[in-house]
Amino acid sequence: MNIIEFADLIEIYIDIRYVPNQKTRFYATIDHGETKDKKEDGILRGTIGNGNSPILALNDLAQSISNKWLIIRAYGDDRQEYHVPVLSEYMR
Repeated sequence: MNIIEFADLIEIYIDIRYVPNQKTRFYATIDHGETKDKKEDGILRGTIGNGNSPILALNDLAQSISNKWLIIRAYGDDRQEYHVPVLSEYMR
């Protein structure tokens, strides 16, 4: 499964942005998403993917969240938690 298939499965948004004046740098994030290594961990981290193209940023994000816990809207009443499988590259 790749990151796009995973996002479709759990119905989350992925944001991809271009960073101006940084020689074609893009980054990708999961909207309202944070990660933690284990379900019982108390520390959440913002996770981003970086790359020289939108696809490379997506692939870096996929690698960064693979086999971790993804928490959506951590402090809201609609908090969601997902264990992310090891994700394959979206495309090259």
